[in-house]
Amino acid sequence: MLTGVADKEVEASKTATPAIRRPANKLSTPSRVTAYALGVAGLGAGGVAVFITHVEAGPVALLAVGLIFMIIALSERLPTRLKIGENEAEWQEFAGDIIETAVEASPPSVKAELAPQLEELAEVAPRAAAPALSGLEYETSIAGAVAQAVIKIPDAQRVSTWVKLEEVGEFDFVIEATDNRFVLVEVKASPRLSMAQVGAIMEKAHFYSEAYPDRKAALLLVSKYPLPAGVRAMFMPRPHAACVVVRGREDEETLTAAISGLLSSLESTA
Repeated sequence: MLTGVADKEVEASKTATPAIRRPANKLSTPSRVTAYALGVAGLGAGGVAVFITHVEAGPVALLAVGLIFMIIALSERLPTRLKIGENEAEWQEFAGDIIETAVEASPPSVKAELAPQLEELAEVAPRAAAPALSGLEYETSIAGAVAQAVIKIPDAQRVSTWVKLEEVGEFDFVIEATDNRFVLVEVKASPRLSMAQVGAIMEKAHFYSEAYPDRKAALLLVSKYPLPAGVRAMFMPRPHAACVVVRGREDEETLTAAISGLLSSLESTA
């Protein structure tokens, strides 16, 4: 009996259908452009982060993934699975997190250029493009919320989007108010916002204050997700900096109160 069972098991293993591996997807020209742009963004963001932080994991990951996207762009094919060490993961799930990180690390003007290309990529790999596209949609919704806040706050005069300043960098929004007061707004839609990223944002705000010493400037970080305790602690000793979680329209009053509070904090600034 035991021999017969063993023979059946051996026979079954011989006739078992081998696992089918799906072929890699052929990339269209717009998708290749997107892969190349994301590769450049990953390499650039990782290279910069290496010099501004002692945290190695994030910058090294960005550099490695930037190289992966460059290779994909040159090979013109998007794999269905990716093996890292002994682990094999669904490519789109892995790539989605990386694309989101790379896009979020890009300046606002670059994000605007990537949006239509990400939509093209979504036709080939929808789950890979979805996180980044969701982040861009969130930033668009925050643009409307900031505009409404400026209308409600008496001292606020205007809001500018995608503000690029030489030797400083770019901000998502800059709110200008009476008495030469400015609120620099950075929007982040990723749930993986690190202390190193926030440190870079604060450094950029510091450069702004040095470049424009006649302006009274404050910094507001708007996040879609709750921030880690370490990130929140970075804002505590800074009277002219704040962070706020805005999940959607239900938090618009919270956003307005945060902007108003920062403008009030600048009233006594010399």
